[in-house]
Amino acid sequence: LRITAMGQAGFVWRSVTQADACLYWRWRVDHGPPATPLDRKGGDDRAIAITVGFDGWPPEASFLQRAQHTLAQTMAGDHRLPRSVISYTWGGTGQEARPFSSPYMIGLGQVFVLRSATAPTRQWFEEKIEINKDWRNAFKGSAVPRVLEIMIGSDVDDTKARLDARVDSIRFAPC
Repeated sequence: LRITAMGQAGFVWRSVTQADACLYWRWRVDHGPPATPLDRKGGDDRAIAITVGFDGWPPEASFLQRAQHTLAQTMAGDHRLPRSVISYTWGGTGQEARPFSSPYMIGLGQVFVLRSATAPTRQWFEEKIEINKDWRNAFKGSAVPRVLEIMIGSDVDDTKARLDARVDSIRFAPC
């Protein structure tokens, strides 16, 4: 998948019916936004993110978080929204905690910066993610919910940056 943009944000998703414990892919960024802090709203652009959506709640999900999710689900219609997500990101300053709570996901999303905005460009990088381990680390839970979907997104709307990024060979496989 090749993503080209100028000052825009967007995403695509695919449902997942079965997943092994590890997620693999390769990605590259030829042009991307400057380093921006991803752990606060506003000015938080990233070249690309691979986000794993889970069917279950984090152990500490509050009544308010669940209610807000129910409202969002009503607006989403037939598309079943994940109840928790982990986003693996190429972007940011590299100074963000690992993981950190997404400022947009009311405690239901955690972000791992895998490559900062200053990572080398115009070359492919291979990634291997241990999803179960990361979910336990991010949400401090023991029972990892099933994976519901994979999303690929980009965001350069704040910096109005030019974006040319690619992701390839996304797959689940045994660790």
